[in-house]
Amino acid sequence: GPGIPAGTRIEEAINLIDLPASILAMAGALVPETFQGNDLLPLINGSAENWPEEALIEISESQVARAIRNKDWCFAVHAPDKDAWGDSRSDVYEDYCLYDLNKDPHEQNNLVGDPNYREIRDQLAQRLAERINAAGDGPVEIKQATAV
Repeated sequence: GPGIPAGTRIEEAINLIDLPASILAMAGALVPETFQGNDLLPLINGSAENWPEEALIEISESQVARAIRNKDWCFAVHAPDKDAWGDSRSDVYEDYCLYDLNKDPHEQNNLVGDPNYREIRDQLAQRLAERINAAGDGPVEIKQATAV
């Protein structure tokens, strides 16, 4: 596309919500300030500053859930008392899964209940709550699940 050299590959996390802002920018249109996504062109041309290290994921058809994924970890929470077809969000989420993407790239070993990973779980839960709040979907509380 315009402004993107052929064969360009980026390793940073991006979100689907970034695409509308990027398409508008590539078309030369102004990106409304109300858009939540980021224009990808600065990332592609190397001028992006403070690009998020992770992607925020919203799971909303099979369950009411949110996740955060970076190059090392995938951490997801859900609201088991909510109906995915009737509820778009929740004020309270609980742990659902935690995967070490370096050791387990196929996400086969859920570490969310493993006490050895509590510190990373807590860091990711805090970051996920911050991202949910920044997206206008909070404030939220993320609880440790009693049974996973």
